[in-house]
Amino acid sequence: MSNIDVKETVKDKFIEIYTSFIKRDGSAELLEYLDANGFFVAPASTKYHGNYKGGLCEHSLNVYYDLVDELRCLYGSHFDKRYSYETIAIVSLLHDVCKIDKYVEVEKNVKNPDTGVWETKKVFDYNKEQVRLGHGSSSIYTIQDFIKLTQEEKALFPILVTLFEITILVKL
Repeated sequence: MSNIDVKETVKDKFIEIYTSFIKRDGSAELLEYLDANGFFVAPASTKYHGNYKGGLCEHSLNVYYDLVDELRCLYGSHFDKRYSYETIAIVSLLHDVCKIDKYVEVEKNVKNPDTGVWETKKVFDYNKEQVRLGHGSSSIYTIQDFIKLTQEEKALFPILVTLFEITILVKL
């Protein structure tokens, strides 16, 4: 079950949390960049979590909610004394910014599991024209074109990415 109220769109909820907590110089321009470059319609992966249009935004929101829940468990109701809401929003909502252009929609022949017949289907595949750094590093690189990150935030990106990749693998 998603943490997102069915009355709200995923994009609206993302923007609400983003604008409520991320106040740094350049944050409005970063949000414009996300919108103009397809963040809200991009998939989060080719085969796994969020492998559909809009999956990247929804995945990022779920990472935000999961991180808040985990911090609450670790530090109690005053977890924001350890990490600011701004830091939490930045490292969770923006951890996969590197995926904006990472995937393209292509047609592939896939075997229908019910009939055993090969069918042409639209799926997401890697954009071979995109050369990227490591997962967390690439997101940091893009984000820093707009806002300044703290040393702590830079350190949290690869940790967060690794933890959530492990969580996803465990759920498969």
